[in-house]
Amino acid sequence: MKDGGLKAGKGGHDVPSMLSHGAQRLLNAGQNTLAAQLVAHEARLRTDLSQLWCTEPNGSGVPVPQYSYPYARYTRHQGEWAGVAETLGQAIADLAQTCQGLLAFLQANGAAMGVQL
Repeated sequence: MKDGGLKAGKGGHDVPSMLSHGAQRLLNAGQNTLAAQLVAHEARLRTDLSQLWCTEPNGSGVPVPQYSYPYARYTRHQGEWAGVAETLGQAIADLAQTCQGLLAFLQANGAAMGVQL
């Protein structure tokens, strides 16, 4: 998406802001239905990322910042942290489903906003 010129927002890993920028491109091109669909994907991704807990360098548990998906690699899985700031398995499954749906959408419609997958 970055190669397609979608702005990444804070830190360069802000996928939701890239999707928002893509939706704006679609609106500008009169593709209102596709833009609304992309906004829905963006909202689900923001929600799903906020349900993941990761470990900060100081060892504390914090939600994965929506603007920086790489934090997800430090996910605190259920059962590993004695119930403190853990990610439920369902949250990971929900994120996987959201990502699969988003990928399918981008494969089918990405060219309309200048994105090639």
